[in-house]
Amino acid sequence: MRKQVVFFWSKEHKDKFLTDEYKYPTFRCFASKASERFDYFLAFGEETHQGKGIFKPVFKFKDNKLIKHLHKVNADIVLKYDLELEGDRGNARFIYDLGFNEMCKSKIDTYRFLSEFSPQTHLCQSEEQFVAAIKEIETEKFVVKPNRGVCGRDVYILGKDNVKIPQNLKPILSEEGVIVQEFIGTSQGCPGVTGSTHDLRLSMINDRNIMASVSLPAPGSLVANWHQGAVVTEVDVERLPLSVRNFRDQVHEKIKREYGNMMYNIDLGVTPHGPKLIELNSPIAFPRPDWKCTDLYLSNLIGYIDLLPLP
Repeated sequence: MRKQVVFFWSKEHKDKFLTDEYKYPTFRCFASKASERFDYFLAFGEETHQGKGIFKPVFKFKDNKLIKHLHKVNADIVLKYDLELEGDRGNARFIYDLGFNEMCKSKIDTYRFLSEFSPQTHLCQSEEQFVAAIKEIETEKFVVKPNRGVCGRDVYILGKDNVKIPQNLKPILSEEGVIVQEFIGTSQGCPGVTGSTHDLRLSMINDRNIMASVSLPAPGSLVANWHQGAVVTEVDVERLPLSVRNFRDQVHEKIKREYGNMMYNIDLGVTPHGPKLIELNSPIAFPRPDWKCTDLYLSNLIGYIDLLPLP
């Protein structure tokens, strides 16, 4: 029996789905390939989830058109792009593991699990803890960011003479908390990849590093995140230096022992003392349509969904 797979994302994507903007050609290519293997549907907007993993209205992609499906769909697998699936999801399962995803979302949980690969990190939920954490940091600069932040938002790189928490982080201080983290200097670059400050992303599917990219911060910034103006380019996985490959394999081995076969990103920076983990992301983003790895990524994603057990 073919799996019922639903791609769940916000409604503004519907008007852009047939354009060549951003990654939409990749999304269409995946829709075509996934439709050969599964009953594959697109659901645009949180209101399409009627509860218990049932979606309506949904669309199929056929002959380069979005065709409205006349019946509700009881999803087996849900891929979500930029929406949370609220309420009872019934028997539908996400493409990612909920426990692993939660660990990735919480930067302090990631640090506690992978501390041997990470810069020194502290969770602060009061201004007193914030001041105390700064005293523990050994580097001249330190990083402050939300414990559950995304897209590089509200990330600050400060000097140790600054003991005041950024104003817009104060509202979350006593709840989810903020992270104070040792600054990792990557200005010497990554051999064979870049000669400057960077954030290297390695994407893992099916026990394999199928995609890599490097982000270079905007001029005058040290935050290497695309949402904050960084330039992102594809990296040939085979060109990664040995130190990065060894680091990747050690991180992956520990994740696999604890969680099994996960699909995720490793974000790291190469320092004078070797690679250091920045964060994990789950699930992983789609590649850009002109990247060489795109077909490999899509075939591995389909293989990953195919192997997911159903309740």
